[in-house]
Amino acid sequence: IYERRRITELALRYAVKENLVGFVLGGLLVGSIVLVFMITGSISFTILNPFNVIFKPLILLILFALMEEIIFRAIIYRITEQSLGTWLAIIISALLFGLGHIMNSHVNFLSILSVALAGVFLGALYTIRSRLWLPLAVHVGWNFFQYFFGLPISGNDDFKYFLEASREGPEWFVGGGFGIENSVLAIVLILAVSIYLLYRARMQGRIVIPYWNR
Repeated sequence: IYERRRITELALRYAVKENLVGFVLGGLLVGSIVLVFMITGSISFTILNPFNVIFKPLILLILFALMEEIIFRAIIYRITEQSLGTWLAIIISALLFGLGHIMNSHVNFLSILSVALAGVFLGALYTIRSRLWLPLAVHVGWNFFQYFFGLPISGNDDFKYFLEASREGPEWFVGGGFGIENSVLAIVLILAVSIYLLYRARMQGRIVIPYWNR
């Protein structure tokens, strides 16, 4: 209402496709890290409660992700990009996204760095589509599949998981109490995907230059 415009970032015609793609992508990213854990013998699983708990936290995860995506991408990133340009908007929104998790359990510098890089990744997804569906669905998929594999979600360990996971190895590798977001595997993976997405955004002409260079 204030901006006197349509809410194009939540355009319904793209909702189904981009939510499905994003949810699968989030699952593939988590699954690839878990696969490395399995190959290196760093993780083992016990099936907990497959019929009663697998979908119960999904609504909660969607609501939390939606709140964060509206704040950090649809508001902070989008509005900052209009004046300061894409690169500064991504840096600012990503840093705030990382600092927004500073009160989580088991947090340290590596985990804040990882979450901030996730903010770059989600910001890049928003840049390519100018819509919330894809970053929102990736965010939900990333969190849901951590829950599925019995992994703490950004230090939150309050769920009754689908699988019970036991990780063995150095914290920098398996993530420790904060979860896989505290692992160098996640940092390297998210950084690589973010660079690729930002390169695509640049090639598609979606990078906004700052107001002083216009």
